[in-house]
Amino acid sequence: MPNRALLWGLRVVFGVASRLDRRVVPDRPEAVERILVVNTTAIGDTLLSTPAIRALRQRFPRARLVALASPDAEQVLRGSPHLDALIHHPGRVDLRYLAHLPRLLREIRREHFDLVVILHANDPDIVPLAYLSRAPHRIGWAGSRLAFLLTIPVRTRTGLHLIDERLGNLRALGVSGSGEMELHLHEEEEPRVDRFLAEQGWQGEPLVGVHPFGGKPYKWWPGEAVVALGDRLQAEGRRAVLLGGRREMAPARAIVAGMRQPPLVAAGVLSVRESAALIRRLQCLVSTDSGLMHVAQALGTPLVALFGPTDPAQVGPRRPPAITLRHPSGRTEAITVEEVLGAVAMLESDRSGAGVGRAMAASPTCP
Repeated sequence: MPNRALLWGLRVVFGVASRLDRRVVPDRPEAVERILVVNTTAIGDTLLSTPAIRALRQRFPRARLVALASPDAEQVLRGSPHLDALIHHPGRVDLRYLAHLPRLLREIRREHFDLVVILHANDPDIVPLAYLSRAPHRIGWAGSRLAFLLTIPVRTRTGLHLIDERLGNLRALGVSGSGEMELHLHEEEEPRVDRFLAEQGWQGEPLVGVHPFGGKPYKWWPGEAVVALGDRLQAEGRRAVLLGGRREMAPARAIVAGMRQPPLVAAGVLSVRESAALIRRLQCLVSTDSGLMHVAQALGTPLVALFGPTDPAQVGPRRPPAITLRHPSGRTEAITVEEVLGAVAMLESDRSGAGVGRAMAASPTCP
């Protein structure tokens, strides 16, 4: 997070100049020819922004729509039919970023944007970059400590699902929309999944994915529970698939070592988009509150979502077939293997999806 000295310096540098802005909302879609959409956060946050990007395209059908995206966000937005181009943002502000900042700013200014829309970004450089883009219209969160650089600061309505919150933030532009998240995969991701399954010795059993990890350790489901779940799934004729990134390779190995029959291991083996192509083939995914949970929702894969302290009403599944499990204590580790197996069985027995798409409280007697 930026410290007080940095914030004070930015206010001094930009404060006077920003007073010259014409704080006018563009009143006609035809007047907006080039739009920069900013999303420089993680996979899940980016997927939650995809309905807003789709709604922007519907509101401004003739505009050139470009996304400033972090490496994780690029994995989600690549191939989107609503975007004309991507501009790479490193995803963090450090010395390497500062060395590349002049080139990044030149790339942004080359587009001559009329409008910058900040959907989600944690980095302290984003609002100043929007200002330095020279775009006459800049919309973003009024709660930002640098909101004085925005021409259209909006006050977010809290308590909504983040999809609805981000759509609501665009009402000032005349944007309206609804619907679910999107992830557009390419055909080239499929052969890599085929090779992975062949190399791992898959024999055609129904595949159940397990992603027990997450961005924060308090979201993880315990390794011993994953071992027990995998053994039960495989004893009942399914094949467990352990998903995760490179950072989860070590805990994934520990889980595999504890299982009677090793699962398929995609953690650290498949890229984000390859993992998504695999998730699309699963009979079901069991996942903590994470980017891959949102991937399953975007692709319509049956999902058992395990929640801890975060609120499913704001970030959880809302597209069937999905079941959300959350223990009253708010501890992910308190959700039992039996409860997860019961949710998996419920998804399998109700293929129509009519009876699933619900939140279920895990038993308060769980340890």
